[in-house]
Amino acid sequence: MPKHLYVLFFITFILGCVAGVVILLQTKTGVFAGDENPSAETGFSVGVRMYGGCMRVGCPSYYINPEGEYTYIVRSAGVQTDGFKKGTLPSKAYTSLESLAETTNFRAIAQTVFTGECPSTYDGAAYTFEVDYDGIQYTLDSCTQQLEGKELFDRLIEYFRIFETDLDESNV
Repeated sequence: MPKHLYVLFFITFILGCVAGVVILLQTKTGVFAGDENPSAETGFSVGVRMYGGCMRVGCPSYYINPEGEYTYIVRSAGVQTDGFKKGTLPSKAYTSLESLAETTNFRAIAQTVFTGECPSTYDGAAYTFEVDYDGIQYTLDSCTQQLEGKELFDRLIEYFRIFETDLDESNV
């Protein structure tokens, strides 16, 4: 093969790598609402991040700490923050989440395997949960572990709609 073809392949490879790094850095923020509020306390706290089809326009995330205070962030693609909301869950809502966490066997769930087709494959929403329960942290993913039908996780997913509606009403 002529020498100029090798040079052409090498330049194409380098340009592809550079373009890939630029795209990665433009779309990954590396920050999610739970990163701002690490919890080493006992009790129940959770950080939830949506991913999948929303990645092009920005995926929301939220964190609920052991006192029931929440931080909800909506990001555009890249690092720009479109919406930011802090508040406290009503005590009844947080108590309900705590009681669901008490009845959830996180260790057993972490061992399960999701066997369906991940919704993010076709631009649907998938979720990552970082649950801190009594000092033990569990990282669970709706496309890795079998979380469907688990009441705690269904409720945590519902909070995206609740927080989004709250943001829309307050015009943040």
